[in-house]
Amino acid sequence: MGIEAWKFLKKELIYRGLNGREVHRVYINAEESFILKPFNPQSLELWIYEHVLPAFPPIYPKLVDYSTSPLGEDGWLLFEDLGLLQHKYEEAWAQEVVCLMAWWHNLSIDDLQQSSLKGQKPTYTNMTAILLNSKSKVLSLVSSHNIDCMLILELYVRMEKEKLSDEQVLSHGDLHVGNYTHIQGQLYILDWEHIHLSHRYWDLYHLIDLPHPQYPKKLAPKWRSRLLDLYIEKAMHLDPKLDPHRFLYEYNLFASVFSLWLLLLIEADQMNGNSPWSGEQLSVQAVETAKSFMETVKECL
Repeated sequence: MGIEAWKFLKKELIYRGLNGREVHRVYINAEESFILKPFNPQSLELWIYEHVLPAFPPIYPKLVDYSTSPLGEDGWLLFEDLGLLQHKYEEAWAQEVVCLMAWWHNLSIDDLQQSSLKGQKPTYTNMTAILLNSKSKVLSLVSSHNIDCMLILELYVRMEKEKLSDEQVLSHGDLHVGNYTHIQGQLYILDWEHIHLSHRYWDLYHLIDLPHPQYPKKLAPKWRSRLLDLYIEKAMHLDPKLDPHRFLYEYNLFASVFSLWLLLLIEADQMNGNSPWSGEQLSVQAVETAKSFMETVKECL
């Protein structure tokens, strides 16, 4: 069906993505609405909806219709409208996500090994390479956040000598606070377009420790411990071979590296002045990132 066949009564902008693509709420009458997203030929979102998400419980917005427009016209994806969404960093919500996450991390990835699924951020290996090649810049940067340079030097030794486990799992890819919500007691997880194969720690870091400019949160070390323990419990039920002690060490190493890389990225955004986030949002994100770094790096050194 062409988009014109839907005969929308009105259209309102919800948000504009980092790539400039606009997402709208569209109404076919006064009461019934859908979410209209442009189809991005470089995105695997449609492929993921057709090949990955059918194995999942109904925790994501349904894809109602789409057009890939091979004739050069603008393609589009039409999703069910879940309504006005709340995004809160609450432990109870995060616990539900953790339980589901342990399940999808245990799904078989055999059919996805040859796919072109790719995350939107550098891999852990690439992050460590960036940090190792920017050592003097990193040392200068962390001093402005009152982070002891000796901690950085110790972390660099770990980065050079330690490798994370080779295990890869199916990762949501962008599981920050803005990408999950509750509606009438039902958990929904949004924006699956960045699904890729990665470490278990990727999704956990985004859920627990990643500060997002649009959704600042007060990081809670007690939550981190409880959420990680809950994940280990659920994951070991599905895979008894998981070593909880190694897992916690690797999570904190991964989180420390990610946070340090993120501090570099935030500084670059602040200096370039071309970020979609305001200076105040970036400053808050930097403070939260530095705090998260301090909490996790002490657990792995």
